[in-house]
Amino acid sequence: GRLSTFYENWLDITSDPSVLEAIQGYRIPFSGGIPSRFTHPEPVFSQADTLLCDNELERLQLKEAIVPAEPCTDQFLSSFFLIDKPSGGKRLILNLRDLNQYIDPPHFKFFAFLPFILLPRVLRKIVDDKATGMVVMPWWPSQAWFPLFCHLLASEPLFLLPNRLLLSSPFRDQHPAWRSLSLGVAKLSGKRLRTD
Repeated sequence: GRLSTFYENWLDITSDPSVLEAIQGYRIPFSGGIPSRFTHPEPVFSQADTLLCDNELERLQLKEAIVPAEPCTDQFLSSFFLIDKPSGGKRLILNLRDLNQYIDPPHFKFFAFLPFILLPRVLRKIVDDKATGMVVMPWWPSQAWFPLFCHLLASEPLFLLPNRLLLSSPFRDQHPAWRSLSLGVAKLSGKRLRTD
């Protein structure tokens, strides 16, 4: 993804091999040989939904999130479907259910870089689930959730200082607060906090 284009910048921030590996791209842990699947029934959509799918695929190609591929001997085809977005509209979802049986996932550790308004709920969920993972969040010590964040720290936070490109978006050139917004990246663990 786009993070890999900033790999050199991450080298200035950390030497943690797991972080650097994640930045370069996630490698799916297949449990063995994957059987080929050359055909798969194509979903049937209305004309409006077909146009929506075509537009979404074009948008993903422009962002380089996906690339066109030629048929090959070891391909595994999967279908896709549409779901309604809470904000209206529809989202294209690749159906990987059949492929999941050939994956041997490691113990799951999450990575979260979410809308800032959701941070209090996500921190609470980390505590409730005793989850462990990496979180990217604004460095706002005056926020009510910040002490909980500090209690959950399982690593020294890395700081990403204000930068025009730090929070870019397809909808705007940069975040409105880019001149003053620093981000923290840290491993958090709900196992560190006693809830009894």
